[in-house]
Amino acid sequence: MTWEFSLPVKIYFGTDKIKELPKIIEEYGFERGVLVCSNTLKKNGVADEIIKNSNGRLVAVFNDIKAGKIHNCFIYWYL
Repeated sequence: MTWEFSLPVKIYFGTDKIKELPKIIEEYGFERGVLVCSNTLKKNGVADEIIKNSNGRLVAVFNDIKAGKIHNCFIYWYL
């Protein structure tokens, strides 16, 4: 059996990238998304800042993640 899988993903990171979220959302035409993050990101306000900068496009936060020492954050978009 042989198969091929390709999942091109663009990852944005760096200082003040959260402020660029509206531009990124508009560029890709995203309508609704869910933020998935660790409890730490919710508690320290980062998740709220991401939600605020989504201009209402992120419709839910799921933060019941046990990330240990790694603090991850993902946004899943409904197309």
